[in-house]
Amino acid sequence: MATIGENIAILRKNKGLTQEALASAIGVSAQSVSKWENNTNMPDIMLLPVIADVFDIGIDELFGRTKTRLIDNVDDVYGLCCDTFLEAMLSFLYCPDVEENFEKSLKQYKKRLETDKRVRTAILHKQGIMYYRENIGGLILKKPDTHWHKLLNDTNAVCVLDLLCDKDFRLCMSEIIKSRKTVFTVASICSSCQIGNSVSLQEKLNESGLFVVNTVDIDGNNVAIYELASGQKLFLIFAILTYAQEFANYEDIYTGYMGDGSYYFA
Repeated sequence: MATIGENIAILRKNKGLTQEALASAIGVSAQSVSKWENNTNMPDIMLLPVIADVFDIGIDELFGRTKTRLIDNVDDVYGLCCDTFLEAMLSFLYCPDVEENFEKSLKQYKKRLETDKRVRTAILHKQGIMYYRENIGGLILKKPDTHWHKLLNDTNAVCVLDLLCDKDFRLCMSEIIKSRKTVFTVASICSSCQIGNSVSLQEKLNESGLFVVNTVDIDGNNVAIYELASGQKLFLIFAILTYAQEFANYEDIYTGYMGDGSYYFA
């Protein structure tokens, strides 16, 4: 079986890269690549995902193994959550006296949601906000103790918005998510995204708090290796962007007022 160094050499040549080009894409020296291919040294284990990403393969393939993907059957939790959330909102809005009438109303409303993608169901209440649209799912927001207007003066929130306004950061995150590059160097991600200002990008990556940074010594050079470590925080970025898009495309269809001080929108 070929060594990992021999496999790297084969993959590099098949991709039409010189040792210098591969080294630049990874963020190490050409001397390090030469040592790997000559079996003088092995790549640091932290670099294996970065090297695999450059060649667009799995780590197993660096060792000459065929990657096997397991397919699992899971319950449709998302669909169940959406149905339960929507039914709870509609039961409040319709206040049905007879369960049979509610089931009929629910079926009709779900059909309307499916046929008219503009339809949004929302409730603004003293306790918080509930919002649902078929294309994006649902949202529950608890009213802040300091009231809604304080959000507009929150410096932490503004810093997050500034971060997402940075084009290079968005390019980088798009590449990470699209290509599943959970481990990378700044050099490798800049190469993938054709980003010129690596120093600025590195500052943004550190500022985001999404990554753990490990420094490894590669032939006397310290190489920073980034690993995506905060998946739940990443989900919040998806939520911010989803509802920013929702705000941009919003169209009022109907607004109502409940006697208990609640507004609802459809």
